[in-house]
Amino acid sequence: MSDAETDRTRIGITVSKKVGNAVERTRIKRIVREYYRKNRDAISGNRDINIIARKYAASLSNREVRDELGKLFKKIVKSDG
Repeated sequence: MSDAETDRTRIGITVSKKVGNAVERTRIKRIVREYYRKNRDAISGNRDINIIARKYAASLSNREVRDELGKLFKKIVKSDG
């Protein structure tokens, strides 16, 4: 079975050096992975989701990053049905 035929949603996280230093990039990736881990059951089907962090993401607090992810995941769920 190829990767495209998996029966689960996968996530990719891209945080370039333009976003911030290594500590900031790792913090953002950790928040995204944890948010996805806790909320992946809300997304049905088999999707490949790629989260690309913008430059301003480093200036956001952890809560603000989670809030932005919440908005994004609501859009994804809404497009499901």
